[in-house]
Amino acid sequence: MRVLFASTSGSGHFHPLLPFIDACTARGDDVLVVAPPKLEALLRTREQPYRIGGEPPDEELGPVMARVLELPPDDGVSLMTREVFGRLFTAAMLSALEEACREWRPV
Repeated sequence: MRVLFASTSGSGHFHPLLPFIDACTARGDDVLVVAPPKLEALLRTREQPYRIGGEPPDEELGPVMARVLELPPDDGVSLMTREVFGRLFTAAMLSALEEACREWRPV
């Protein structure tokens, strides 16, 4: 089976995937990881093939993160989910993921 893993660079997002990535690799699945540049050093130490995607530009991410910290917790989480994960990281990773899907299609 082919399994594509994608993550942001946050350790709380990527590190929890490692047991699943390792389990899929151990059972012989064809694994590909797509992650932002900040994770490349870690990915180089692992046995799975990977591709590097993008990260949101600091000039876009910074103001949103500053606003998240100013809001009440529930509103901050909502803004973070919508703007950071739903828009900025999605846009940054989209081309690498589209390329992976085109070139690394399920068999």
